[in-house]
Amino acid sequence: MGTTVSEYKLAAVALAGGKAVRMEGLDKGLQQYKGRPLVCWTLDCLKPLTQDIVLSCNRNEEIYANLGYPTCADLHAPEKGPLAGIESAMHYFGACCTHLLVLPCDTPDISTEHLKLLLDASRSEPQSVVVLKSPEGTQYLHAIIPVEYYSELERFLAQGRRAVRHWYQTLPVLEVKTTESLPNLNYQHQLTDSAA
Repeated sequence: MGTTVSEYKLAAVALAGGKAVRMEGLDKGLQQYKGRPLVCWTLDCLKPLTQDIVLSCNRNEEIYANLGYPTCADLHAPEKGPLAGIESAMHYFGACCTHLLVLPCDTPDISTEHLKLLLDASRSEPQSVVVLKSPEGTQYLHAIIPVEYYSELERFLAQGRRAVRHWYQTLPVLEVKTTESLPNLNYQHQLTDSAA
């Protein structure tokens, strides 16, 4: 079927539903970075691109809701990883959008300009999953995904599979390169080291 440029409608999800094992189980999205919760840096990048934003979280829902955005928890067991958050966001938006911009809460150095690169590529190739590739490697959770692949994602998760890159291998994928470094903040010490 496919999406034409005139039909293109973007929604976004800020992923903050992980276990944050490397951060000793703390709710990563709510950890302070330069005086603000990490997830707020993600939201700042998303706001210029779409008004349709949902926060994917599996705990502290009231705190996240106080940031002024709707929230959604994983539809099934949260231990299925970030794909479960993507699935719940696609379910939340339903037919309201054609594409879902996915962004994790742990890369505060990401900018709206990076996301505009993804958006331009996605509009040019609307059937492809568009992912960002930085010097650190492919950033699988910095992506725009056509929501027409929702059923494929449901089936993938139902098979007990959960690796994002393995799901992408079943779909058309386009990588967009950036020369800028985009480190993930996975450990507590990085919050203070990076803010220094």
